[in-house]
Amino acid sequence: MTLSAARIFAASEATWSPARRQTIGPITIREGQGGGQRVSAATVNGAVSDAEIAAAEIAMRDLGQVPIFQVRGDKDFDAQLEARGYVQRDATTLYSTAITRLTDKPLPPVTVFQVWEPL
Repeated sequence: MTLSAARIFAASEATWSPARRQTIGPITIREGQGGGQRVSAATVNGAVSDAEIAAAEIAMRDLGQVPIFQVRGDKDFDAQLEARGYVQRDATTLYSTAITRLTDKPLPPVTVFQVWEPL
């Protein structure tokens, strides 16, 4: 089984979540508190206006963050950001495969440990 991009984004959000979220129209603002770009990046859900982008920029600055947006395949939103002077930075490639493709060969001894409690 492979995962959809939406499920990968949801898992990422659940395992490395922002301190706080707020919404401005279709835009989700994340307060990352220094946790990195992804956890601080705003995302959109649907069409967004230039006024909403401007409001999101203000909201991010009010949090002490540099405005940064995560584009999740939306070419129209990407074009809107480019028109505002944004440039692509740190592109991410998502990979997904069936677990059986990663476990089809035995591992050599002393390569992997299964222990409890964590080391």
